[in-house]
Amino acid sequence: MHDHANRNGGPRSLRQVRIVGSDVDRDAIATARNGRYAESAFTHAPASIRDRYFPLQDAISTATPELRGISSFEHGDMLDWSLPVARKVNLIVCRNVVIYFTRTTQEALFSRFHDLLPPGGFLV
Repeated sequence: MHDHANRNGGPRSLRQVRIVGSDVDRDAIATARNGRYAESAFTHAPASIRDRYFPLQDAISTATPELRGISSFEHGDMLDWSLPVARKVNLIVCRNVVIYFTRTTQEALFSRFHDLLPPGGFLV
């Protein structure tokens, strides 16, 4: 998203980019907030992205201050329907979790995602 905003809208668009991550696993949230990952965490990421946003030093890739400045991470359960929908988002990346839910839960989750996405938003 950051690169897309930079290419298509320049610095003004970059001020509007915010990355919000959530997970039910508090350890995953702590790791994300720390912004430090083993080199092996990027085996499937293009080197250009890793090098730009997570430069490697002493076998540890650390999120750049620029990336950390636009990122926040929250503990939360996507199935907790009591949580209010606080804002619209342009992109939802939901990976490797939906396959474990029942069809009914999947449908409810996708309905919630629909409510979060504005027209033209993306679910990946």
